[in-house]
Parts: sequence; C-alpha cells; structure tokens
Amino acid sequence: HRRAREAVVSTQSTGTLILRTLIPIVRKCPELSLDDSGVVTAVVELLRDGDGSLLHLNVELLSLIMESPSVDFPWLYTLGAHELLCLAILKMGVIIDVPVCAIGAAVSCLGSLLNYVRGVVKKALQSSNKSSGEEVLRSSRCVINTTGVLLVWYSAPSAPSTLLQIVQLYGGGFRDFLTPYNVDIIVAALTQQQVDIQKTTLKILKRVLTTDAELLKSLPSPSRVQLLEAVQNVKHSSPTLVSLAEETSKILEES
Repeated sequence: HRRAREAVVSTQSTGTLILRTLIPIVRKCPELSLDDSGVVTAVVELLRDGDGSLLHLNVELLSLIMESPSVDFPWLYTLGAHELLCLAILKMGVIIDVPVCAIGAAVSCLGSLLNYVRGVVKKALQSSNKSSGEEVLRSSRCVINTTGVLLVWYSAPSAPSTLLQIVQLYGGGFRDFLTPYNVDIIVAALTQQQVDIQKTTLKILKRVLTTDAELLKSLPSPSRVQLLEAVQNVKHSSPTLVSLAEETSKILEES
C-alpha cells in the first residue's frame, strides 16, 4: 500500500515511468485496499492536473481501480472523478493515435460510473427518496458531452453499449449528436451485419430522436436520406430487428 501511494504521489517528478510501473502492480494485486492506500485520491488529482502526456495512463489506472471490489463510488463522485473523467475523454478525443488500451480504459471507466448512477436511480425509484436519484443524474450530466467521442470510438468494445446507457439515462441535450460526420459512423454501424451492434445503434438513434426530434432539422438533406436508407436496409438484412427498424424509420420519416 505504501509503495503504491508513494508511486502515484511522486508521479509529477517521475511521470510516465512511475505510472507504467504502477499499472502492472495494481493488475497483479487486486486485493489492494485502495481506499486505505490513498491511490484513488492521488489518481483523481493527477486527472485534475490534466497533464496530456500522462492522460491515457491516468485513465488506464483509474479503470483498474474501478474494478477493485473495495472502490467507493460515492466517494469518487465526491472527489469529482466523473467530471474529470469526462474532461479527460474529451481531451483524448482530439488526440491522434490514442492507444487502444487507453480508449478501452476510458470506456470502461465511463461504463462503471454509469452503472453506479443507474443503481442509485433504480434504488431511488423503489423508495420514497427520489431526490437522491435526481441529484446523481443532475451532477453527472457532464457525461452527455462525451457522446461525440464515443461515436468516434464506436468500434471499441463496449462503446456502443456505453453510449446507449447515456442516452437512456439522460435523454436530451444531445445537440451535436447528428452531424454529417456522426451520421457516417452510425450508417457504417448499421451496415456491419452484426446484429448486436445494429440493435444497439437503432436503440440509440430511436431514443435520441424520440427525445429531441428537432435534431434532424439541422441535418443536411443528403445525410438524412443516407440515415433513413441505412435504417430501412436493416429491415431486410436483419429479420430479428424488423420491428425496431420500422419504428426508427417512422420517426425519421415524420421528423
């Protein structure tokens, strides 16, 4: 524990070397009591510093910490880890050649935080104290800003399902979701002939359009036609998705 804490705290002076050394330690020692060691606080502070050269390593370490059974998600929220993670993802989204492992780590972190949010909301709905669910949704709305980056990373494992969680939980505020560039990504996903990806993509599209039909009005006509044709083609290529594709197609035609 002492070695792990000292390694993270001294990162500012020894940088990448220490982080590259620490990540294997955490991987091999899942029994580390990270709450007691102070590693979580130190890693969050590193994200707060926003050092681009260490960003992807910080995120990778945070994802390993989140996999620990001892991690305290309410405490992470108190530290502001959700906001710092979203900022880190936005920064990584404009960096060329981000390591695949870093993208996977960022998506994993975001998925873990969203699972926590979903759990709080579900518990709140089942009790008389609904304010706790409303509060965690309000304080974590910064994740909406990551939707564009998740589309860019759409081929990464879990990126589609993580994006689906966001649109299901927050429903609204996706002003930059439908751009010609993003439509190209969505169309490519719908034409992949992978039923699970097609299904998730249709669910995302249906939810976003149902929540804010005005999004289509700012989309150029060629992109709208391209999107509608891709959705309609799913009806013919994936029999199990006919109903979902028809519902989504109807929304596109009526918007």
